[in-house]
This record gives sequence, structure tokens and C-alpha cells, in this order.
Amino acid sequence: MSLLKFKSTLILSLISFSTIIYAEPAKMSSIDQLFKVTQVKKNVIENLNPKMFHAFGTTPEQYWKEVEPKLKKLYQSQLTEQEVQASLKFSETAEGKSLNEKMPNLTRQSSDIAIKALTGQNSSEIFGQ
Repeated sequence: MSLLKFKSTLILSLISFSTIIYAEPAKMSSIDQLFKVTQVKKNVIENLNPKMFHAFGTTPEQYWKEVEPKLKKLYQSQLTEQEVQASLKFSETAEGKSLNEKMPNLTRQSSDIAIKALTGQNSSEIFGQ
């Protein structure tokens, strides 16, 4: 009986381990689609104060050209293809669409709270509006 238990445990362990090993990394084409559906470019640029671009001598398009490949690489290093596909599927639902619409404002307000906690000032006081 203990040999059967050992074999069962070994088989379950191997199956679990192989699932972890063979989790398919996110495909760049899927990440491209996720960025498009969730409007990552628009959200990233809108969450930055326009005066910051001028202060650093760049434009939103130049900034995005620099940042986009790094963000995509980050997503690819952290997400599996299955996770990206699940996120895309969720993004097509009414709840997903609503969340995508609300995220930029939530991110902006979260940043404002964090900046105020660190500096005692609103981001508009620091960066201007």
C-alpha cells in the first residue's frame, strides 16, 4: 500500500512540476494585442503630466517609442501566454471594458496619493498643471 501511495505522490509531483516547466511564455503578438485592447499607450501617456515631456525635452511619441519595448519585455517576463489570453478574454467582457476605462483615473489618483504622502504636496503643485 505504501508503494502505491509513493507512486501516486511521485506521479502527481511530476505532473505538477512539468506544468510549471512547460508554462508557455507570453507571445509578443499576444502582448501587442493586450496593449492595444487595454490601451496601455494612451493610459501611460495620459498619466504623465504634459509639462514633464517638455521639461525632459521629449514628446509623448518619443517617450512611448523608448518605453514601449521595455514595458512589453517586462510583461513577457512576468506573464504566461495563458495569463495574457485570460486577460484578453476578460477585457472583452462588460466588466473588463469598464475596468479598462476606469484604470487611468485610478492610476492617476493612486499616484497623487503616493506623491502627497511622500512630499506633502499634490502632483499638480510639484509638476504644475
